[in-house]
Amino acid sequence: MTTSVSAIKVLLVDDNAEMRLLMRTLLETAAIEDVREAGSAAEALDILATWKPDIALVDYQMPGQSGAALTEAIRAASDPQLARLPVIIITGHGVAQTIQRASAAGANDFIVKPFNAKVLLGRIDRCLRNPRTIAEMVQARARGVDES
Repeated sequence: MTTSVSAIKVLLVDDNAEMRLLMRTLLETAAIEDVREAGSAAEALDILATWKPDIALVDYQMPGQSGAALTEAIRAASDPQLARLPVIIITGHGVAQTIQRASAAGANDFIVKPFNAKVLLGRIDRCLRNPRTIAEMVQARARGVDES
C-alpha cells in the first residue's frame, strides 16, 4: 500500500456486529489498527462529522439507510475531503442491480461476501492508490484509457 499500513484509518459500517468484528480482525492482521465502527448509516455520518478516515467499508444492505444511500450522502457532503472519501461497498448480493446501484451512488469498489483478507486488503490498496469511482473507471475504459 502507498501509505504505511499502520497509518491507514478505516471506518467499518455494518449493522451486523459479527461482520464488523471479522473485518476488524482481518484489518488488524495487516497491522491496520485505527479502525472505527458504526452499526448504521446514521452512526457513520456522526463519526464522519468529527473523524476523517482514509477509506470506508460499507455494508450494502442495512436497516434504515442502505450503504448506497450512505455513499450518496458522503458524495454530497459540503466538506470536499469527505466527499472524496473512498468507499467500498460490501454485499452478499453480487447481482448486476446491486453493483449498478453502488456505482450510481458513487462507490469506488465493491466486494461480494464471502471474501478473504487478500481480497479485502487488495481492494483497499487499489482504492487508496487510485480513488476513482466505479462509474469513472467504466467511463475511462469506454474511452480506451486503462486506469487500473
